[in-house]
Amino acid sequence: MKKTVTLGLALGFIVVGMAKTSLAADFINGSFEIGGLSGWESVTTDFGSVDAVPVADGYMPTDGQYFAKLTSDSSIMQNLSWSSGDVLKFSWNFNANDYMPFDDYSILSIKNSTGSEIDRVTLSSVAKTGDYN
Repeated sequence: MKKTVTLGLALGFIVVGMAKTSLAADFINGSFEIGGLSGWESVTTDFGSVDAVPVADGYMPTDGQYFAKLTSDSSIMQNLSWSSGDVLKFSWNFNANDYMPFDDYSILSIKNSTGSEIDRVTLSSVAKTGDYN
């Protein structure tokens, strides 16, 4: 049975390095290879930004020529449909450039077709990586 969900990556401060591939047929621009965010919905605050870039702060893409760079309270999301056994893979890097007690973080959130969150994974945080990592 195919299920439709919303995949969202929300980021506390700076995260560089992003999506790779999915077996889901409707996954659009997963590696950001068009040099933009086509297929992705982005949300930012006054201080946040989301861009598809070829290199940033010494980081390079792990798949192709581009990756998504998200900063400060920003997120990207895309609606996907997949079947049991399909696999979603992505690479990412967390660079908060901050210190405790300012525990910036990055998460992966999966919501069902009605918008209810069905899973949330904390990918990283200042508490996990240490100050200025």
